Amino acid sequence: MSLKRSKKNDDQTQQLILATLNGRAFILRSLGQIEASIVDIRAGQARIALMGNNQADPIVIERLRGMQHLNLGLGLYGTGRHEEALVEFAKAKAVYEELVRTYPSASGHRERLASSCNSVGVAKFLAGEVDQGIADCEYAASIWKQLASQHPEVPDYTNSLLEVEINLAAMAAKAMRFDIAEGFARRAMESGHRLAESFPDVVDFVIVSARSHTILAGIQHQRGNAEAAIATLGDAIRLFEQATDRFREAVALKDGLAVALAMRGDMRARRLEYGQSLEDYEAAVEVVEKLPGQSAGVTQVRHLTDLQASCAQMCIHTGDSKQAIIWFERVEETLQRRLGVNPGDDSLREQLQQVAARKAELSTTLP
Repeated sequence: MSLKRSKKNDDQTQQLILATLNGRAFILRSLGQIEASIVDIRAGQARIALMGNNQADPIVIERLRGMQHLNLGLGLYGTGRHEEALVEFAKAKAVYEELVRTYPSASGHRERLASSCNSVGVAKFLAGEVDQGIADCEYAASIWKQLASQHPEVPDYTNSLLEVEINLAAMAAKAMRFDIAEGFARRAMESGHRLAESFPDVVDFVIVSARSHTILAGIQHQRGNAEAAIATLGDAIRLFEQATDRFREAVALKDGLAVALAMRGDMRARRLEYGQSLEDYEAAVEVVEKLPGQSAGVTQVRHLTDLQASCAQMCIHTGDSKQAIIWFERVEETLQRRLGVNPGDDSLREQLQQVAARKAELSTTLP
């Protein structure tokens, strides 16, 4: 066997080992064993070094090297080691920038460059480099937008564009730059519409389209435009309701509907529109109570407690003490269910005492 052929076989073996390490790293990360996944990713980097510079197909080595930097960055980021993660993300970005320059028509390289830029941008933003972080994420969005335009048959490109635009909206809002935050949110909403219209039978795309409205509404409210925010939430609620009729088993749709209703209830309460706020909270309660797992003390039950208490508070504001007491009784029932699942939770007992005291106080106001 020639030396060249032997080297090729060695590289193929290293690639198989690398694929095994990466597969195990992915499983470990999904199981929350992030440190163990980092060990496998670093071992993968060592394997790539053993492969050297594959002259027959140098693109393979660089693609694998970039992928390992990106995966390692994600692992480090998951353990809170943000500075180390940023270094790996930047290395991945540099690798894929060079690959894109060398092979500009290869979609796979542009995909990974976009993912690297988004990761770099988020990491920089959290490190306090706000402008550079937003710029890197915008660069990622421009790549996804180009890919989505060139390959409209691939929904993942538009979905990735939408995710980056949502990231940009959240980042700008957190930096108190509400003007550009709203612009990013509107772009996300437009991407969500295109995605849902192009692939109407994919429930995840319908959900993200409706969610983009709630994100825009939140930013509009932060900017002080409550009327626009309430109108946008109305659009979100209609989209969620229409989709719920089509995808009756999709729990995420119902959860999104409840969140949108509760958000609108909160906004109306701040505007002293207590009657309309009560209607929204009651509708949200009805949705959440029908979600599966209510007897198991899941997250929605904790949300349900807050919604029921909000209904009681709105009844107090509208002068209906009798109905407020009924709502507080429903709060007690929900708290008792939670206590049945977590009998050692003293905070639940304290909440029960507080609800009982509110009921007793309201009873004195009844005729």
